[in-house]
Amino acid sequence: ADGSAIAPRPLEGAWRLIAVEAFGREIPADSIRQQSIFWEFSGNRLLHRPELGRLRESTFELDATTTPGRIAISTHGGRPKYGIYAIENNQLKIGVYKDKDQLPTGFATRAGDGLRILVFVRDAR
Repeated sequence: ADGSAIAPRPLEGAWRLIAVEAFGREIPADSIRQQSIFWEFSGNRLLHRPELGRLRESTFELDATTTPGRIAISTHGGRPKYGIYAIENNQLKIGVYKDKDQLPTGFATRAGDGLRILVFVRDAR
């Protein structure tokens, strides 16, 4: 056995997007709540399940040896997009740059930096 079966999978399951922070402020939840967006982690697959629109599938890799942890998300045939992640108080935060191919250093956005912080809660359904 290579041990992968017992490797912890902290993100496994479905998460619902509840907030987005950008430009140094939180985007009002009302604008997000117009539709529910779910990210579902399964093995090394990531399913983007918007309520409206089509399902997208990516693959992801985690590096939990760093603080915050790092996540690389790859769509089919595309270059990976690198971000950071953390789970605290049962919330999953993922930080990624919208347009830059750069690894964020922390979960704080500033005006004009292009960083997006996505905040999810576990989907209890």
